[in-house]
Amino acid sequence: MNKHEVCNYGSENPQEDIKNIHIDFGGRILVIGLGSIGLGIIPLLVRHVNFCKTNPIRVITGDDRLEAAKLIRKEYGIESLIQYLTKDNYEAILDQFHLESGDFIVNVSVDVSSHDIILWCNKKGVLYIDTVVCFSVLCCN
Repeated sequence: MNKHEVCNYGSENPQEDIKNIHIDFGGRILVIGLGSIGLGIIPLLVRHVNFCKTNPIRVITGDDRLEAAKLIRKEYGIESLIQYLTKDNYEAILDQFHLESGDFIVNVSVDVSSHDIILWCNKKGVLYIDTVVCFSVLCCN
């Protein structure tokens, strides 16, 4: 795929947005958390990354961020799973997204163990970046 194929997502004018594309990305991104950083990163991803998979960005967030989840659905068509990650459920929840090697988790949450998510990503070959590294052995909550 080249940059000039319109595979953009959430744009009113995809041809105009081509000049803003900085990278082609064939994978998917799962954003964990939808606070101020999550709400700030999503428009940047949509604007500057050329995605070609269906529903390339997904979000997991707690029920305290329901209004934010509604906003990103309305603005960008991005679906959110409203569920807290805990030590008992994080593997099953992450498995629901069918992430694979080359996909990316962006953890912008608080109270989720970076350690546990990193280990899960390592097993799956999923790339990982975090804004707050919590090395608690168990997921909080």
